[in-house]
Amino acid sequence: MYLYPKIFDNADAKKENWSKFKVETFEDVSKTDFVKTFLPLVLFNLLLVGFGWRNFRKEKQIV
Repeated sequence: MYLYPKIFDNADAKKENWSKFKVETFEDVSKTDFVKTFLPLVLFNLLLVGFGWRNFRKEKQIV
């Protein structure tokens, strides 16, 4: 919260001592389970393929 009031007071950035601020980076250590991630996508695509196949067979029988 140190810089927050200075932003709205239009303080000059060149006057700030930037060497006292340390650069922090975010590292996500959680693991991704690809089966749980892609299973809904695969099932939805198979459902759409099934509907398309059924519709194609219906159209083929009419002709």
